[in-house]
Amino acid sequence: MGASEVVGGINPRQQPGVIKLKGFSANFILAGELKGKAETKFMLKMIDQELKQFKSVPELDFTAGYLTGRIKEKNAAGFITDTQAEQLTKVLYSKYEILRNLAEGGAGQMKFVINGMKYDTDKMERVATVKKWYKNDSDLTQIMFPGQEVGRTYSCELWKSEKGNWLLTHEEDFQAKYGEAVGEEEAKELLMEYATTVYERMFGELPEA
Repeated sequence: MGASEVVGGINPRQQPGVIKLKGFSANFILAGELKGKAETKFMLKMIDQELKQFKSVPELDFTAGYLTGRIKEKNAAGFITDTQAEQLTKVLYSKYEILRNLAEGGAGQMKFVINGMKYDTDKMERVATVKKWYKNDSDLTQIMFPGQEVGRTYSCELWKSEKGNWLLTHEEDFQAKYGEAVGEEEAKELLMEYATTVYERMFGELPEA
C-alpha cells in the first residue's frame, strides 16, 4: 500500500488516528459506532439521489429494490448495525411511498384530520406565509445524534377556516405535506413576526414604540 493511498475514503496522511503496520491500516477514527454513522449518512444521501432520478413508476420500484439490496449488503458486511439498517429501510420506503403517490396523481388538495376535526385547505383562507421550527425526533435522528435536539425551520402556510380554526402546513422532503392545528394566539404571534401587515389588517394596528 502506497504512503498516500486512501483508506476507507480518508487519506491516512491527513488523519492522525490511522496507524499503519506492515501494509495494514487500523482506522480508529471511523471504527465501530462512528463508522456506522458515516455509512448511514452515506446511505441517506444515496437514497435521496437515486430516488429523485426516477422517470416512471416501474423505474421507481426497481430503484427501491436496488437500494434495499444495498442496505442489506452494508448490514451483512458489518458497516451498519441491524438497527441502522432497519431505520434506513423505513426512511427509504417512506420516501418511496410519497413519490409513488405523487407519480400516480395523488398530490392534490391538502386534507388533514386533527383532534377529530377535518381541515381541507380548499375550503380555507390562506392567510400568510410564516416560518416555524420543528423538532426531528425520529428513531434514525436519535441514532445519528444521541442526546441532541435536532430540527429545522420550515417555510409554512397559515390557513383559517370559516369557523375561525387555524392550520399551519409545510412541505418536507419529496413534497410530503404536513399539517398542524394551532390556536389563535400562536397564529397572531407568527403573523406579528412574519406578516405584520396581514396581522394589522386582521387584528388592528400595533402600537408605535
